[in-house]
Amino acid sequence: WQQENQLQRFKLPEPVFCIGGYLQIELLGRVQQQAADGRYYICMAHVQAIGCRLSPAFCVEFSEPEPSKTVSLKYNSEEFVRAMENISSGHNNSLSTSLLPVTWWC
Repeated sequence: WQQENQLQRFKLPEPVFCIGGYLQIELLGRVQQQAADGRYYICMAHVQAIGCRLSPAFCVEFSEPEPSKTVSLKYNSEEFVRAMENISSGHNNSLSTSLLPVTWWC
């Protein structure tokens, strides 16, 4: 962990399954205290996430009836086999990289 204005790489300790297109990153520690208000801020301009798409081999379905909202992971074996063949033959066009602007939630 560095306090520099440059690209820093962080490896996740295990694979992550992202549902709905959102990746939440928890930032620990305080980096810089703002003189104007005395509050601490962590500054980031962009986040890059690299991974493989799970669709169409997998898809997520959400059920809405209250109070038992559920999430189901559906599996398509034919698409999964096709995706694995593409990866093993070096034709993995599902690898994606995204440079995303950071959005803050408080």
